[in-house]
Amino acid sequence: MRISQKHQTALALAVIALATLVITVPFAAQPFSIDGPETIAFAERQIEQPFSQDLPSHFSNRGIFFDSYLETHPKFLPLYLSLVIRATGEPSEVPLHLSLAIFPFIGAVGMYFLGRRFRVSGLAAALFFLASPMLMVSSHTEMVDVPGVSLSIAALAVFIAAVERQRGRWLLSLSALLMILASQTFFQGLVVLPLALAYLVIHRQFRIRNLVPIAAAGIFFGAYLLAVVAAYGQLPRLSYRSRLNTMQPTSALAFLRANLTVLGGTLLFPLVAVAGFLTRWTSILVFVSSSMITWSWSVVKYVLGDYGLSDMLLLSVMLPVGITITYLMIERSAAALSSRENRNSRAGRDALFLAVWFFSVLAYTTILLPYPAPRYLLAIVPAAILGLLTIWRAHIRTRWLRPSLAGSALALTLVFSTLLSLTTYTAARNGKVAAEWAIENYDGTGGAWYNGTFGFGYYLERAGFRLVPSVENELYAQTTRSLPLEEPRPGDYVAYSVKDGAWVPYPSVMQRLRRDQTLVLYNDQIFFMPCAGSDTCWWNSVFLPFRIDTLGERADTVRTWRIDDEPNPLDESQYELYREVGITWIEDLEER
Repeated sequence: MRISQKHQTALALAVIALATLVITVPFAAQPFSIDGPETIAFAERQIEQPFSQDLPSHFSNRGIFFDSYLETHPKFLPLYLSLVIRATGEPSEVPLHLSLAIFPFIGAVGMYFLGRRFRVSGLAAALFFLASPMLMVSSHTEMVDVPGVSLSIAALAVFIAAVERQRGRWLLSLSALLMILASQTFFQGLVVLPLALAYLVIHRQFRIRNLVPIAAAGIFFGAYLLAVVAAYGQLPRLSYRSRLNTMQPTSALAFLRANLTVLGGTLLFPLVAVAGFLTRWTSILVFVSSSMITWSWSVVKYVLGDYGLSDMLLLSVMLPVGITITYLMIERSAAALSSRENRNSRAGRDALFLAVWFFSVLAYTTILLPYPAPRYLLAIVPAAILGLLTIWRAHIRTRWLRPSLAGSALALTLVFSTLLSLTTYTAARNGKVAAEWAIENYDGTGGAWYNGTFGFGYYLERAGFRLVPSVENELYAQTTRSLPLEEPRPGDYVAYSVKDGAWVPYPSVMQRLRRDQTLVLYNDQIFFMPCAGSDTCWWNSVFLPFRIDTLGERADTVRTWRIDDEPNPLDESQYELYREVGITWIEDLEER
């Protein structure tokens, strides 16, 4: 019995909903970490003042205090989360994470319809999107990346459907709404506007009615910027990167190399990506040659002591995969432009559009974003997956091989993503465990302070601890704050995380620290995520297994301190602390 198209769609959507629950519900209790606490702070602010864009009243971020803190993104996600917090009474991991599961489902539904439009399996496109490490790991956090990308995918899917149907006015209206929500979730969501325009140009659908959603979303975003200027006297920060000269060629090349490494390692399980994209002799040649160069470079760096063994192994596999994927996107777009017949064909135009999508995201992540990370590259996943499925359809003719390859690739990728998700869960859990230990060991005498960030700082702050000011406040004092900063006093209690303590307290505080107690947390997952050093271009890349460690490796050291009345003589414990936080002025202290 033949199943109707309507029933096929309903069944596919049910499978997508179930898959979304599978990748999100087991991790719903993951503690808040990374930049999630900042999103929650904005959400709590919006309970009292909806649509506000700042955090006032001496807000602190990474050791720097602000009278008014304007974050880099619009506030649709905090507004949405504020409704959940209002309903539950306080921020809680399970309700917030379950409420966020709607976004990967929206993105997967968009991928389903985009897959059908680009003449590949819509269900395969949706499931690969959900199983991708970039998506799965990020979907367990409270940050803007998954909601923003998911809304962008849905906006493009609805927009393309409206353009193709010609009479879908309600689809045009829905696409306009989704474009607005995407650009009001994060600034990267603005990429949907030029992509929609590119689709009209490439597919020769440049009509006034088709421009209405793009114009509406652009006008709304312009109004948002004017409202922010009127309320705060300044534009929001449109770019994260403020301390890096992006015009330096070496810097741009380093970021490009890092992004290609992240792409090759976290789009799918790396070996799956290799098998999937090596369908032509040209792609095999590119992969082999780039592997030889990368392996030679990595071996030299390993011999010099700049790379560890796992750094060398992972980089030498992941970077060639990313280069090969990028080459094939170039090759397919070049083939689409090579002849009039290809330029006029639907397949050629589709290949060109996917290439525009792919390289637009690669360009803005390399130029505008602060460091290479899978969550920043998440918007490239739809174009890469659709390109992969298109290549499989064109070059794998054997009837049974294509679904077998897709099924095996999906299974391996899901296992890989689950391992990475467990790693991230462990890192987030360690931050909460460390905070709870510090709280339990505080006897209530003296003030309670902390030096740390992410989940460690969030849970301590909820318990009433205050952040120790950092030396960087001296650099920002004239522009970001006017209120005097209070320092820890003699007898006060300070909790410090080696992993998450990202700044240096004032020298007057550092010299009076007396060690109290120490907690060492050990890794209980195979994958581990310490920074590997800037020379590998993996630095600050959140959600990436930098190296493979054995079980029992030290994950973090948490220390508690008391503040003495007078500076302590420099002993080995003081030197150890200085080395941990990156102190560079020990010699000056010795002279004193």
